[in-house]
Amino acid sequence: MDDHGILANLYGASQDRRRLTAALGAIRDVTGARTVTLQWFRRTDERLRTTGFETCLSVPFISSKGGWADFQNPRMLALVNPPSDGISFFEDSACPDFLQPDLRRWQARFIPFGIGRFLGARVNLRPDREVGLALHARHGGPDLPSDARDLLAGLMPHVREALRLIEQAEEKESGARVMANTLALLEQPVAVVRTDGEIVYANEAARRLLAEAGLLPARGPAAAEGERKIAALVGHLLDPKAAPHGCRFTAGGRTLFVQRAWLEGAGEEDGGGDGGDRLMMLAFNDHGKALDICPDRLRTCFDITRSEAELLAALCAGSDIAAFAARRRVSIHTARTQLKQLMAKTDVRRQADLVRMALATPVASLRRTH
Repeated sequence: MDDHGILANLYGASQDRRRLTAALGAIRDVTGARTVTLQWFRRTDERLRTTGFETCLSVPFISSKGGWADFQNPRMLALVNPPSDGISFFEDSACPDFLQPDLRRWQARFIPFGIGRFLGARVNLRPDREVGLALHARHGGPDLPSDARDLLAGLMPHVREALRLIEQAEEKESGARVMANTLALLEQPVAVVRTDGEIVYANEAARRLLAEAGLLPARGPAAAEGERKIAALVGHLLDPKAAPHGCRFTAGGRTLFVQRAWLEGAGEEDGGGDGGDRLMMLAFNDHGKALDICPDRLRTCFDITRSEAELLAALCAGSDIAAFAARRRVSIHTARTQLKQLMAKTDVRRQADLVRMALATPVASLRRTH
């Protein structure tokens, strides 16, 4: 079967979706069909509804954007597609007599495009999801080969597994996009790395900090040195004797703190992952760098006044009451009164607790631009 690259392209489609079309084209060449179609279905009580579509030939009336056609296609009715735990076949000749007129009207749509007799097979992907693979003979040309049914029977287990791999790959890719978009919102430097030190993703703040610290040079001989330093940092974090969640280190004359968190459930507790394929997220803090928190966000989050939000932002950035009062040109008494009002509104008793509470909120990490 795979002398024509059918299976290689089916399973390779999880890495390159275009290979799915190539697999269908190879099946067409083997069978002499006019076209080969692959459809994803969601089962309802009345019919199968198309949720995805692939073909090696553009076919009108049936497409990923043409789900309305399911209501006109008699082949999609549940009564001719009963639930099955195995591989089910459907041929036009097996359609009930009372549906034959509807079937002929449907088929007439495709005759101008040279599409004739239909032979399909379907199998479950999950309880409410199915996939169908169909051969369409050439209208007025040679019929499908006598072993076409056996070919579909042999292909369907591979089709099911290949589509499961495609779904897993697409879910992973979608998750990566969501993660990147989320991390891009953070003001705090955050990077995702493999356990071999390769940086998979770094948000804007992380790229800037790592570049300034000589850990992420743009190019040239220094790039390799930066990669070695990142690998050494990751190796230190993975050392069983190291602190469980992070460490402090010096790079580029700066003292940096880093905290780690495993992604994809591949932590040291379960021994998951596969060597360098395991991912961890690193959150960096630059010791001595003042935190710049947007007062407007603090104001919305804690329902406080503008002046109280500015005071809280200053305290989070490391300022004290006297410095804040001098900068705002108000008396120390006024600043202390604002602090008392702020603590009363947020229900804390100590200034240190107030700052910790503010820094623990998401607004402390979000970028101003968002």
